[in-house]
Amino acid sequence: MPATLSEKGTDVLLDLPPYEQDDPAIQALIDASSRELQRIEDYLNTVREKLRPHAADDEYQLLALWELMMGLPVEPTGISLATRKAIVLAAWKRRRAGAGIGWWNLISAVLGTEEWTHVENTAVDYQLTIEVPFESTDFRAGQLIDMLTRITPAHLSIVLIFAGGTRFIVGVSLVGDQL
Repeated sequence: MPATLSEKGTDVLLDLPPYEQDDPAIQALIDASSRELQRIEDYLNTVREKLRPHAADDEYQLLALWELMMGLPVEPTGISLATRKAIVLAAWKRRRAGAGIGWWNLISAVLGTEEWTHVENTAVDYQLTIEVPFESTDFRAGQLIDMLTRITPAHLSIVLIFAGGTRFIVGVSLVGDQL
């Protein structure tokens, strides 16, 4: 057997009868095909691992695939990979989100490390007021509104207060409204 044969090529060659193992043409054919087979197996293992939402990235556009499947903006410009992944994970987890700590964790996942507050039933019964430390024009604002709409119980009115005092009532306000 030649020294240039890959490990997979050696395994394949050992499955052949002894009289074919010494043939240089067979060895060359096995070497070429086994190297290609190894590349395919490596690719499939990588895709299998990174197809999970917590491991997805941009190597094979798998994070973009998750964004598409979750109804999120696909590959938004200016948004870090970590932020995109956090938003995908939050969207993936929202399928089973309920109230309480599950609700809080999902909103925190969208906002990342930013500090935010929420107060219930302050001005009006069944009103949830959420204050976030970024402008209403930030990419996360749209993601937050979408997440709040999907996971907050329908009987609650949600008021968002952005940095700078901009207020937005989810489900009522339109972009550009001054409240």
